[in-house]
Amino acid sequence: MIRDQFRRYADDRVVPNAHQWHLDDQLIPMEIITELAELGVFGLTIPEEFGGLGLSKASMVVVSEELSRGYIGVGSLGTRSEIAAELIIGGGTEAQKAQWLPALASGEILPTAVFTEPNTGSDLGSLRTRAVREGDEYSVTGNKTWITHAARTHVMTLLARTDPETSDYRGLSMFLAEKTPGTEAEPFPTAGMTGGEIEVLGYRGMKEYELGFDGFKVKAENLLGASRGRASNS
Repeated sequence: MIRDQFRRYADDRVVPNAHQWHLDDQLIPMEIITELAELGVFGLTIPEEFGGLGLSKASMVVVSEELSRGYIGVGSLGTRSEIAAELIIGGGTEAQKAQWLPALASGEILPTAVFTEPNTGSDLGSLRTRAVREGDEYSVTGNKTWITHAARTHVMTLLARTDPETSDYRGLSMFLAEKTPGTEAEPFPTAGMTGGEIEVLGYRGMKEYELGFDGFKVKAENLLGASRGRASNS
């Protein structure tokens, strides 16, 4: 039943527009994101107590498959929230779950995963971006690359090194780093953060970016799990 629902949606709303979105290298229109939110795409596997549908990972796969059949960028939109929600469910405090999961499920906030760095690729244990505690905040310095949908999102699941004495995964921490959604004219308006688009031939619709952090501030309460060095357990 869920497959049929999203197959119809893809046929009606995505397929007729996908080729032009691709040719124009256009961000997926916000009206599509709003419709996906109303269909529950961003909260498919989030527990019902937090405003989600509480469905299985298999359901998420089916929905992603049907939407991607219309346009891979649309199919991948839901996986952005899936990544953030799974991190919060698995490693967040009860307060973080209550704050973030309902907003993710409703599509009120859009997340992006900020892990990969230049010269390290997917070797997450070698990440160099660092976060230093300064009172009630962390100050983040470093560079990230191939960050999907970075400009117009509201929060980053940001992986950074909080223990400078380490050189592997044990010194890493995950942050729920808030940012101001950007516009086409000013994609990265948040202080301490800059970015530039990486042009791609395929997988368009959310765009890819390289990001720079120089004294970017994250509230200490947004450290996932409220404990440093727990990223490997999230």
